Amino acid sequence: MNPRHVQGSNYLLKRHDLLHESKGVYSITDEGIDFIKYELGQTTKAVDEWEGIFKILKLLELRENTKSAVLLPDWRDYLLAKTKYKSERAMYGLLRFRLANLISRGLVSRKSHRYKLTQKGRKYLDSQKEGQEVTQEVENEALSLTLELRLNELVERQREALKVRLSKMNPYAFEQLIGRLLEEMGYEDVEVTQASNDKGVDVIGTIENGISSVKEIVQVKRFQSNISNSAVNELRGVIPLFEAYRGTIITTSDFTKAAIDTAKDIRGIPVTLINGEKLIDLLIKYKIGIIPRKLEFFEVDGEFFEQNSEPA
Repeated sequence: MNPRHVQGSNYLLKRHDLLHESKGVYSITDEGIDFIKYELGQTTKAVDEWEGIFKILKLLELRENTKSAVLLPDWRDYLLAKTKYKSERAMYGLLRFRLANLISRGLVSRKSHRYKLTQKGRKYLDSQKEGQEVTQEVENEALSLTLELRLNELVERQREALKVRLSKMNPYAFEQLIGRLLEEMGYEDVEVTQASNDKGVDVIGTIENGISSVKEIVQVKRFQSNISNSAVNELRGVIPLFEAYRGTIITTSDFTKAAIDTAKDIRGIPVTLINGEKLIDLLIKYKIGIIPRKLEFFEVDGEFFEQNSEPA
């Protein structure tokens, strides 16, 4: 069977008139022939438009080489507006199924849980754009996509600028920054340790966990190279000395696979690993070292005017 559309094939046959039935006898329609004969023909385009395939391709065009979780918010909004889907789990499952569909057709590639438009996928998306009637709605969507692309580019540039700033900070000022981050995250009794006799611990804090207060120690590593598993073992070794229950390593770089595996070992004291990208995410979320900017624009609601227009 053609890998383009396997699940829900009976529904597709009826919805897109691929087969004609008369007195129990089935015959293939012109649309059905087009669907079989032309991999990216007009019937396939109609099916893909109905199933939201082009929406996913457009999202991948804006977010090159991204994870499915990043696509989910826009995909959720699309399904809420166009379909009866309400379940978060169902919407995410449908997204994963659509992505698998696109990969099987060579329109999208996947590497390390990241998805990317292929050359074939980009050409297919361009062909769909060329075939669209230039209506106000189409123009609005094109402008919105362009705006979103420019905003994404700006955000990426600001993330890079934030990384540079962090790399040039005074070491003690960087530790103070992490202390402030913990306070914004809800930690109490946050203390940035003195440089001497800190046993490698830079920040100490307490966080409420249910009905218990959990003391946590944090080690900050503003390195260029990835952090190895020895750092995880060393931190675990000093956690009892501070009468703490868990530890965290925060770095501007990343962690080796061995470090990640060691931190996940449930036989040891819990250690959380926060790499440079996650640190940037947290600083943005808690508005530390950034100035949030708000962009407002509006779009004319065509449906409103159509429903409230007086007959001539």
